[in-house]
Amino acid sequence: MLQEKGKLNVADEITRFIPSYPTHEKKITLHHLLTHTSGIKNYTSMSSIREISKKELTPDELINFFKNQPMDFDPGEAYKYSNSGYVILGRIIELVSGQSYASFMQEHIFDILEMTSSSYASHSKITPNKAYGYHKRKEFINANYISYSLPYAAGSLFSTVEDMLKWQNAITNNRLIKQKK
Repeated sequence: MLQEKGKLNVADEITRFIPSYPTHEKKITLHHLLTHTSGIKNYTSMSSIREISKKELTPDELINFFKNQPMDFDPGEAYKYSNSGYVILGRIIELVSGQSYASFMQEHIFDILEMTSSSYASHSKITPNKAYGYHKRKEFINANYISYSLPYAAGSLFSTVEDMLKWQNAITNNRLIKQKK
């Protein structure tokens, strides 16, 4: 959507938007982030994540948490799932749109597609029929509390099966972006 509006291009390097991001002299593009081929370490696999899991962090603070980690591989050389890439993408959405990630998603996707049961996660807002996470130990226990600022653009969205079908239909029918020719 932002590429169609001329605000960015998936071939752009991330340093166009976040000049201080340490790329270790490698060219890391938005395409690398989107396809999990950037080589940027997945912050959710870092053991030190426990230190920040309950804190409310800004997107920049979250990026600062992982940005100085060594890269797992050179960009484009391998595939490895990385939530860190989607955190960076969320911040870039904010920078080029002038909106928070949550506002952008609400205005440009959920409202347009009438996804009325989807939103950015909130600990303070009442969400009817919200499912809660569990861990299996010897028996099931409640999942540990984490701040929704921690998953941010890598996983802080709530939805329902019905709304996800609206999303799938919109993607299939090119409702949000034009079909590539």
